[in-house]
Amino acid sequence: MEWAFAGKALHPEAASHACALVRQLCLQRSAALATLVPPDETRGGGGASSSNEQDSFGDDATRPAEPPPESPATGRFKRAANLVKTQVRVVNAFHSAGDAVVRGETRARGVVAEILPADLLVNAAEGGAPGAANELADWAAYLAAANAVGTWRELSIARDDAAAAGLDDGAGIGGGDDDAATSLPAMTAEAGAKALDAILALTAPRRRDAATAFIPRATGIGGADDDDDLWLESPALFDANEAATAAENSTPPPAARVFAVPVPIAPPASPNERAMPVADFARLLQRAIEARRAELGVRARGITVHAEGVRGVVGEGARPIAAAGQVMLELAASSDVDVDVDASRDALVQLLSDAIKGDLPWDVAVAGPGGGGGAAAHPPDRGTIHRAHHALEVQSADGSDPEIVRATCRRVCWPSLLLEAAEIEADLGGGGRAVAERVADASRGLHAMFSTRETRWLLQLQRRGELRAIASGVVQP
Repeated sequence: MEWAFAGKALHPEAASHACALVRQLCLQRSAALATLVPPDETRGGGGASSSNEQDSFGDDATRPAEPPPESPATGRFKRAANLVKTQVRVVNAFHSAGDAVVRGETRARGVVAEILPADLLVNAAEGGAPGAANELADWAAYLAAANAVGTWRELSIARDDAAAAGLDDGAGIGGGDDDAATSLPAMTAEAGAKALDAILALTAPRRRDAATAFIPRATGIGGADDDDDLWLESPALFDANEAATAAENSTPPPAARVFAVPVPIAPPASPNERAMPVADFARLLQRAIEARRAELGVRARGITVHAEGVRGVVGEGARPIAAAGQVMLELAASSDVDVDVDASRDALVQLLSDAIKGDLPWDVAVAGPGGGGGAAAHPPDRGTIHRAHHALEVQSADGSDPEIVRATCRRVCWPSLLLEAAEIEADLGGGGRAVAERVADASRGLHAMFSTRETRWLLQLQRRGELRAIASGVVQP
């Protein structure tokens, strides 16, 4: 990023490098969110999205005892109130995880909002890199929405801690005569509504030149004919070389390489349980991706998968476990296979994003090629599958072209951000369905970016919000 301060002439190059850095930092979001499944809702084999497993919100998860209904209406009300009071909220897991949760996004926000000079985007656009300037503007809007979520989360934690300590929910902050307007519940609700609005606005099509004030309208930076476009999904993000390659259909066969730290989805079963060696995990990861490739069918035919353990990383921004080693994952589509290039690209991006999220058929991977775990005579137990289940915290991501990484970012960032929006909507207690409806909108296509686990999580949060609304009397049972 030092190039950003070396003069206007280097701003286009600095903008391109900043885009690459922000992409890989924001890909860490999924690993942070995936590890936040509340411990008492996690079971032995949870998380894998293969057909014979349930996620942590599965139907066989432990549920609180429900009182017998005194009447049909009263019974429904009591069941709703009981579930709302006893289910562990995801925010508690965020609270316990501490500062490591959004480290990637925090660093990305520092790059976009603090490190880069104020005139870099305009200079980059005028200097031949309008795509990079537009992409940074998109990331600025995304990071602003994510920051609004962080503000709501901090307030909700303070509100819940105050309630747990037996403090008055209506107690104001800062004193004065207008304490009711500044109470923790009121402030939390206001921050939640703002965050929810910001995320929903980000999902909507908009005019490129009016999408954000980060790029002034007068600069003329934008897509062809000012057509509506979507966040991180527009020809306006392509710089000259990338646009020319796409127009000539001369894009090389899709390929991607990622260096990442494996992050266990759930805490160890005991304090003495040792972490899986990175080399062993890399072999499991490759088998799990190959199993997912088989599930995708013909469109994934010809995609090769290679994973191996490599040296770890230390220093600012790295988790302590990163020192033990990281995984190098390579995916590439063969040009010799008669499969549509767009289909191969989509399949490769899905395989990569599922691996980053940890949403792979780990049961198949652990069982081994013969379905019995090599020399083992019986299928692996759920605890073994559970220990194999990891997400990937991305340290570096490269593709045969920038759109490969952008598409992976969309598949990783959209579901996790929308899950937080659904959590906020449930917390507001109004029984809203805006997030679920936006995801289900086939014309928008967001549903295709969700894994099976993420879809179940979304439905669980939607149900939680409806039960909260019933318990509070906002919605009649």
